[in-house]
Amino acid sequence: MKFSSFLRFAAFGVKTILFRGKKPILGTVIITDKCNLKCKHCSVNNITAIMHPYEKVKGEMEQLYQMGVRILFFCGGETFLWRDGDKTLRDLVIEAKRMGFLIVNTVTNGTFPLDLPEADLILLSVDGNREKHNLIRGDTYDKIMENVKNA
Repeated sequence: MKFSSFLRFAAFGVKTILFRGKKPILGTVIITDKCNLKCKHCSVNNITAIMHPYEKVKGEMEQLYQMGVRILFFCGGETFLWRDGDKTLRDLVIEAKRMGFLIVNTVTNGTFPLDLPEADLILLSVDGNREKHNLIRGDTYDKIMENVKNA
């Protein structure tokens, strides 16, 4: 983490704790509910299968930034499926960084190549060992581990 980012987070902490500040620091944008899996526990995937347009997502990012959010998560559905014309998840991450978000993360089921070096953190959904995970999410454990290794 850059020292300047550390100072911003430290200042946020002081304002929040000492002065009882109420600004949020962490925010999430759900970019789609479209997903390539049918996990046993999930009741929200592919309800609409909408890919929210780039401009709408960008507007939500701007709104969160204006509220004080500096740690941004992109969630889905499956975030690596998101597209708007030639725009991809990478474009969203790059735009978030350009806007000034200090930390930009994404959540994924890991079944797509994890080629997103612009993101600060990629969170993977893995449910235990191979047997338990595959029982819940389908035969995906080995593919996810391969993607992690290749990242």
